[in-house]
Amino acid sequence: MDRQDWIGQQLGNYRILRLVGRGGFATVYAAEHVYLKSLAALKILHLQLADEQAARFLREAQTLARLTHPYIVRVLDFAVQDGTPFLAMEYAPGGTLRKRHPSGTRMPLETIVSYVRQVASALQYAHDQRLIHRDIKPENMLLNEREEVLLADFGLAMLIPHTLSGSTHVVDQSIVGTVHYLAPEQLQGQPQPASDQYALGVVVYEWLCGNQPFSGSPIEIAMQQISAPLPALRTQLPELPPAIEEVVLRALAKEPKLRFPSVHDFATALQHACQENVFLHATPFMAPIPGAVPPVPEPVWKVPSVFTPLIGREQDVAAICELLSRSEIRLVTLLGTGGIGKTRLSLEVANQVRASFADGICFVALASINDPGMVMSIIAHEQGIQESGTQPIVEQVKTFLQDKHILLILDNFEQVVTAAPQVAELLAACSRLKVVVRYYHRAFEVGRNYLGAR
Repeated sequence: MDRQDWIGQQLGNYRILRLVGRGGFATVYAAEHVYLKSLAALKILHLQLADEQAARFLREAQTLARLTHPYIVRVLDFAVQDGTPFLAMEYAPGGTLRKRHPSGTRMPLETIVSYVRQVASALQYAHDQRLIHRDIKPENMLLNEREEVLLADFGLAMLIPHTLSGSTHVVDQSIVGTVHYLAPEQLQGQPQPASDQYALGVVVYEWLCGNQPFSGSPIEIAMQQISAPLPALRTQLPELPPAIEEVVLRALAKEPKLRFPSVHDFATALQHACQENVFLHATPFMAPIPGAVPPVPEPVWKVPSVFTPLIGREQDVAAICELLSRSEIRLVTLLGTGGIGKTRLSLEVANQVRASFADGICFVALASINDPGMVMSIIAHEQGIQESGTQPIVEQVKTFLQDKHILLILDNFEQVVTAAPQVAELLAACSRLKVVVRYYHRAFEVGRNYLGAR
């Protein structure tokens, strides 16, 4: 059936009203539910499915339907009718961000920050569900009636046959996505959550200067994404503050491990850099953000200085840093007999991962205490928390750290090992907190029993 012939037809419970947009693998229509009279966006895929393929598509659609987030387009229905698969989705009357801001448009920084905050929130939610978008681009960002961003086609790459091409380019049969936004590892067939961060970084680059970093044929762009140096933003935007360029370039690092630990951290760092520019280094490039609050404090850095290099422990440092970079790792234990350099190792790790924690790193020395009940008070003191008598100190610390992406290094924990349940409480209550615990071998079994494996 010709694509235009769907207008006036019915798929499932939806009567197709008008064409909204067309891509290489699907066409989107505005449709009305025949009973509820509500509007929906109907995405009809350009292929016919055999029974086995239809069953697989339906299973994958069930995963998409479970994504419930204020900045993700809701999937209302999915079905296959006469071999034709279609998705019914939340209708976004504002259209796409590509339509709102056509190619070549330079956008105000405050608008970019707002969009990135919303998209990153949606992506972080999906990444926490172990889902990767794989096709981040302005065409997949919609605006609802409140002018909020809705991320569309979340996981739709799973539903796209590898032989299709068009607006979504297929570089080879194992790679799906739009080549201008594909991370090097995704082009090599190994997408990961950091690939979505890279794609969002390309979008920000494009919004800032009006063009994407690389150009040419799909194959030429792919090769540049993998190996060519990124064109500096400030050669095109001399007025761009260095801190903002630094954030964008980090998100666009060729190696995933050199990017921000999460897409949430990327958005936070961009917002911090922009707020700092507004309040401390106002330039014609950036108008004050309406309703903006004073800039957030600098990330905390309470780590003892070291003046000598650490020699021969490179593998240990790299291994610990790698553990801390993994989103599922919340607690790292440095275990060993006294005098082997565990504290010095933890200080070196702190310096290596300093840029990875948006809210900072705090070294908590516990050598001078032996009362487990004092641990939370020491942590509170190091964080600058003013204790009050209205609630237990552990609750005050949890409230303070609840939304912070911070690393605590607890040194000499063997002396207060029975405080481990309170540390476990902090980890449970503060989803972005990470803790490094350093203690003697003799205290390990006690601590492990309290903290468990994390």
